[in-house]
Amino acid sequence: RGRIDACDYSLDQLLLGTMLFTLLVFLFPTTFVYYLFFFLLNFTVSVFQTAIRLIVSILNHFPLFSVLLRLLDPSHLPGGARLELL
Repeated sequence: RGRIDACDYSLDQLLLGTMLFTLLVFLFPTTFVYYLFFFLLNFTVSVFQTAIRLIVSILNHFPLFSVLLRLLDPSHLPGGARLELL
């Protein structure tokens, strides 16, 4: 049973198959790496922007002036009323 498959292709079919195979083998990885690179670049920039927005939001909502004033010079903050006898 030593059968051999014989496929007789014309020159046009062989040339077309070779060109399509070459495009598939060499062009697909190139475009895949291209899209992967720019996806990762876009993802990194988006994460960085989100982190910056989160930091700015935290700083905008945190009472930094009041906390620093309380720590550095508490006499400027109202602390209640004092009654003294004369």
